[in-house]
Amino acid sequence: MDWSFNYLFGGELFRSSKGWLPLVANPLASGNAHLHRANHPGTLAEWTETVNDLVKEDDSKICTFYGGTRGGITKGILRADYLQSLNLALDSGVRIIFIHSRFEWCRYFLRREFNKTENNPDKHIRNLALRDRIRQEFSTVENLESKIINNCQMRNFLFLSHKKLMSHPELEEYSGVLPLNHENFLPVDHHSWILQGPQVMKTIFDWAGLKINEDRLSAWHNLHRQWSSTLISKIALLENIDKVLFSIINGQSHDIGQYDLDVFWESWIQYRLVTDHNAVLRCDGLEEFPANTKDLTPFLKKNSPRVKIKYKKLN
Repeated sequence: MDWSFNYLFGGELFRSSKGWLPLVANPLASGNAHLHRANHPGTLAEWTETVNDLVKEDDSKICTFYGGTRGGITKGILRADYLQSLNLALDSGVRIIFIHSRFEWCRYFLRREFNKTENNPDKHIRNLALRDRIRQEFSTVENLESKIINNCQMRNFLFLSHKKLMSHPELEEYSGVLPLNHENFLPVDHHSWILQGPQVMKTIFDWAGLKINEDRLSAWHNLHRQWSSTLISKIALLENIDKVLFSIINGQSHDIGQYDLDVFWESWIQYRLVTDHNAVLRCDGLEEFPANTKDLTPFLKKNSPRVKIKYKKLN
């Protein structure tokens, strides 16, 4: 999103928390978007430097900012100087595009293995990478290898860890303290940007009173399609999770093959069944979820006592 704004604005440089950097033509060349160094000021001092630079050297005075990263809201914790930093920027005339997630999301757990495997069409390869990721994050768990021998065991292990792995939507948690009504503060939903990128970018540029660089629009469309194709199926699952859970519980037909589930997302469905409906899937021996919810219903233990979700502390 940050790259998209700067690219469509037509600039050659952009303001990062590391200073002014050249804007790359293709941020996806590394397999994700990290060839672009997004702006993540994390302290009041870094914000002050960013604000001063924008006020002096950038006529648009716009900062695109990710609330759910180390810049402010980190794993559910609101930095003490976060609002002071935002108010400093807004009071200085800097306009903030605040990019946030509408759903709970597993950004901290999956983002490292995203580089190589998240967009791999081979589910087996994704699950192998997931096992390596579990080894990284839960290395202190006793006898870990015996708990993640196969997909079924990995699913059960992750099922008991989701309370820690999934982070809550920023606006849902902090809507009472964020400056949502400030004229220079624009919240942008990341998932809407994935699904409706061109419309969202038009809204942003209209709000900013800027024009999109038409010479770059075609290249941007191609890259946006490439990026969004790796995320659409999971966003669809997030959008439809209530229907998925209802269909499992009631033995109704719903195609979950469309979501291209790997073990991580299968375990998340298990977790949501427990937390939302007090229902437990007994999937011992099931290496992969069937493609239809009605075929999961026989594995469901209804009216079971609520499972207490436990998890080991991440490193």
